[in-house]
Amino acid sequence: MSELIIIAGGTGQGKTRFVNGMLKNTLLKDARGKDCYRPSGASRHQYIFDLNNEYIMPTEAAPAPYMRHTQANQKLFVETCKKLTGYTIVFEDASGFLRGKQAAELIRLIVQRRHNRNNWIILFHSINRIPPELMEYCNTFILFKTNDNLKDIDKKFKSQVINTMFFKIKDAKNHSYLIYKML
Repeated sequence: MSELIIIAGGTGQGKTRFVNGMLKNTLLKDARGKDCYRPSGASRHQYIFDLNNEYIMPTEAAPAPYMRHTQANQKLFVETCKKLTGYTIVFEDASGFLRGKQAAELIRLIVQRRHNRNNWIILFHSINRIPPELMEYCNTFILFKTNDNLKDIDKKFKSQVINTMFFKIKDAKNHSYLIYKML
């Protein structure tokens, strides 16, 4: 089954580490001691929208088993995604790019994910940055601790599930998360 997984969590809560565990990528340290990740022999084909340079992968050549996009060019990202089959597509740090009503092409790719066997993982820094339109197509919602306000969350989503998850994770220790299978 091809999935849309939406992950929300504040900075430093462990979202990137969690996703790389899902992808079976190897944890490394860069010259500054910051975490970065490299595909391993067990990694699945993946295409990463990686503006923060947290993934070490081959350059943006023609579709290969592992690719990363670092140019902040959402149109190029979408055009590349149209050509992919059997990939896990990760939109790292989507908070600054996906707002309000989404581009028809991006929504079409997400809706048609089962036809091309692509999985999508989209990460946000807060629940309130997630467009409600994307939540309609979400299979799995993963929540880490955020700085959101429950009143704003409830106003935007009107979802008892999201509210309950927010309350449960609010006082949890760092790097705790909750998973909810939507479908």
